[in-house]
Amino acid sequence: MVRLYIILGIWAVLFTFIICGLFYFKSLNNDILSYIEIASNSEDKNEMIEYSDKIVDEWENKSKLIRIFTRHNEIDQMSTLCASIKPLAENGDVGEFQSQLSQIRSLLIHIYESELPLPINIF
Repeated sequence: MVRLYIILGIWAVLFTFIICGLFYFKSLNNDILSYIEIASNSEDKNEMIEYSDKIVDEWENKSKLIRIFTRHNEIDQMSTLCASIKPLAENGDVGEFQSQLSQIRSLLIHIYESELPLPINIF
């Protein structure tokens, strides 16, 4: 009977960490997507630089914890995309900047959806 309680306790701790991780990733996702939405509608060079800095800072600060429970190749790809937007914003290349933001948006959504405990992701 003690083993059953230990197993149930381990499962409860595991599910708690999973749920907390998903909420943390959802908040990161919402923050970055809101910055991307504002930055993609902007054509002002200074505003593009400001929001690219916010996107990069948000990603660099919060992606360390996400590395624990997601695939590293997608996280590395996301870090590469985030690092490439600031030079594009500084050059004022609006088309390429918006294209990179679109790639970041789709990759971020893909990473989040692939971590959700849905039947398609489990089986």
